Amino acid sequence: MIHAIRKLAREIHRRSVWQVVVTYLAVSWGLLSGVEVITDFAGLPSWTPTMTLVLLVMLLALVVATAVVQKGIPGLRIEDYVDPNELEGLTPDQVHVIPEAHALYGVGVFTWRNAVLGAVTAAVLLVTSVVAYLAMWALGIGPVGSLMAQGVITERDLVIVAAFENHTDDSSLALAVTDAFELHLAESRAVTLVDAELVAEALTRMGEDPAAPLLPELARRIAVQEGIRVVVEGDIARLRSGYDVSVRIVIADQRSPIARFRGTPSGDDDLILTIEHLSEKVREKFGESLRTIRSGNPLGRITTDSVEAMRLYGEAGRAATGGDDRRAIDLLEQAIDVDSEFAMAWRRLGVLYEQVADTVLAVGAYRRLVSLWADGGERGQRMVQDTRARIAALGG
Repeated sequence: MIHAIRKLAREIHRRSVWQVVVTYLAVSWGLLSGVEVITDFAGLPSWTPTMTLVLLVMLLALVVATAVVQKGIPGLRIEDYVDPNELEGLTPDQVHVIPEAHALYGVGVFTWRNAVLGAVTAAVLLVTSVVAYLAMWALGIGPVGSLMAQGVITERDLVIVAAFENHTDDSSLALAVTDAFELHLAESRAVTLVDAELVAEALTRMGEDPAAPLLPELARRIAVQEGIRVVVEGDIARLRSGYDVSVRIVIADQRSPIARFRGTPSGDDDLILTIEHLSEKVREKFGESLRTIRSGNPLGRITTDSVEAMRLYGEAGRAATGGDDRRAIDLLEQAIDVDSEFAMAWRRLGVLYEQVADTVLAVGAYRRLVSLWADGGERGQRMVQDTRARIAALGG
């Protein structure tokens, strides 16, 4: 057995398989890096790099097998590019070319010609899959089609976000998840969320408590009453090793969801990130381009990865809605103690400082916001200019 392994190792070394594998892996790494950049820049489907990786792994087996059969990287017959008549009279020392048969001209399955053909086929398959997906999405064809392309919704339709239903032992967790989801969804250029004041007014007219969580059934009732077509709802449940989070897009006067999305974060550290990914899927389904979605968070840390900071932020919002600005300020200060780069917490804190006439602290909060948004691209610069104008108006 040991002798057989040693013989195999010697044969692999003799046939330069290691050189082939190292070269292939280096080229593959470069291709994957390029595909990831193009995916973000051009707004390709998020599965594009994954599909590229799978195809490269499959090709690796073909390349290794070909390297073994063809004895390494293909050499060149001198006859392939020199007239045989010119070789007459030359000694072996005068011929400085590898005198091996060029494997591209070999016979059988495992030839370098077939390996190149396999690579071309894989590239065509990848491009065809991406183009087909984008075409179906843009034209509203099949399950990947966007709702706007299908004519289910229009750009003018409002969307109401219901509170996530809680199936965990933490009653405040669903509220934190709802707040995080709504913050990310509000970044969309294709989704217009219903104003919180409109919801509060509708709840008051219906005899409901405006401070109570807006659970899915109640959200649908408001939507029907106010002529709002779309409700986005979800729920969160605890698994043995994390959470199960689901999101549904529902037409208000219908019961069956028109789209469902699901994530299974491994714990609190992944929960908010999963919520962000789910919000991106919802935005894509509505009809927002992937390029816009991926460039739509240029303002630094819009939300936070911390569930605790998000929970405090949500409680602060509810306290402010109830008119208790001082408690809201205290909760927001706790939130930024947990995560000092939580941009929206700084923004809301600045507004509340203004409302209680604490100009110095308001200016300080806005300056911190400017520092977080300084590298936020074109949109970030607009937000920075608006914030600086607010600082100037306060005399800061």
